Amino acid sequence: MTLDMSIARRFASEMADVARMGVSRVSFTGGEPFLAGDQLAVMSEAAAAADIEATVVSACHWAKTRAAAERTVARFPGLTHWHLSTDLYHADHLDPEQVVHAALAVRQRGAKAHIRMAVARTPRPDERSLVDWIRQRLPDDLPITLQPISPVGRAREIGFTPERAGNTVPDSPCVTTGPLIAHDGVLLPCCSGLAERRDINPFATVDAGRIGLPAALLAWRGDPLLTLVRCLGFAYPAEWARDAGARLPTPAPSHPCDYCTALWSSPAARDAVRARASQPAARDKVEALAAALFSSDDADQDHRSEGAAQ
Repeated sequence: MTLDMSIARRFASEMADVARMGVSRVSFTGGEPFLAGDQLAVMSEAAAAADIEATVVSACHWAKTRAAAERTVARFPGLTHWHLSTDLYHADHLDPEQVVHAALAVRQRGAKAHIRMAVARTPRPDERSLVDWIRQRLPDDLPITLQPISPVGRAREIGFTPERAGNTVPDSPCVTTGPLIAHDGVLLPCCSGLAERRDINPFATVDAGRIGLPAALLAWRGDPLLTLVRCLGFAYPAEWARDAGARLPTPAPSHPCDYCTALWSSPAARDAVRARASQPAARDKVEALAAALFSSDDADQDHRSEGAAQ
């Protein structure tokens, strides 16, 4: 499924509005964004016109040759940052040479290319060999980032599991960079585990395609529970769940994204923590904390965020 063109046009018309709300970057991801090329062109050009940095994340199926890569890059002048993905888990479908073609075509157009490679938490020798192979074919200053695979979606199906750390709640906060608008227009809190597990999402969910991007962004920023875990992590939610008699994840995943999906898998934990975070006293404290942590000297930049669209 892809984002309906009418919704894409609405989102494009609202880019200037969300820019005034402090959004400085938007990322188009998938699936594969270029399978919805018309929608991608409309929204990325509108973002650029609003001085919003537009990034795309792609596996480069469109770059089978250097010439083909150059044609695609030229079609999307609004995209200033191209995150180009490869890994060994899709080797049967995508030749890593395509990432090289794409990166060189992006550089030639004056945009920024960045290679992203999904790897095991401890990269295997064959994964390191692929990194070396790509590095030899690209300029030395073109970044390559290795991304440990999160155990969600297909990764779980092929055997990836969360790292465990006894009964300790992770001390890191939620690391979402901004809201995710899914292909059906629904607002989600992040692009990590809850994007795959909507059924356990305890955070605000609205139809951005119906109410528009500014209202959806306000819903994301105004969710007291989401704001709490973005500020402080999961210590308070875990304590509130325990107080309500809900079972906590045991052993506890060590990464906050993995702990998030593990904690909210319990209906009792979801209900108890959501209710506690919505109490007026808790909301007031969270708002004060957010103002202290997320405020800046720039106008209306509280809860600054990056948006993402599938």
